[in-house]
Amino acid sequence: MVGNLFALRSTDPDGVVRHHNPLGPENDEHLLSMAGECEVVVAAWGGSLVGKDVFHLRERAVEEMLRGRPPCMGVTHQGRPRHPYRMKAGAQLHEFP
Repeated sequence: MVGNLFALRSTDPDGVVRHHNPLGPENDEHLLSMAGECEVVVAAWGGSLVGKDVFHLRERAVEEMLRGRPPCMGVTHQGRPRHPYRMKAGAQLHEFP
């Protein structure tokens, strides 16, 4: 299963930031429901919105919801969990620092 930090998805990351409600009304409930059904939750949201307050706040809220930082497949230069789009097959899980 794949969940997103925001209900709104866009090829333009700034479009997420500019939207009046990128979170959507039920995104937290869906993320928690999916996390409850999985043996392992992997953080993989990347860092394209680094420096944007709405992204930083959402990132922290999801970490709190999940009661800590789940493992990831590596981190970006900004310290964000790498998005699987840019990962090689067979990437191993690491601690999300």
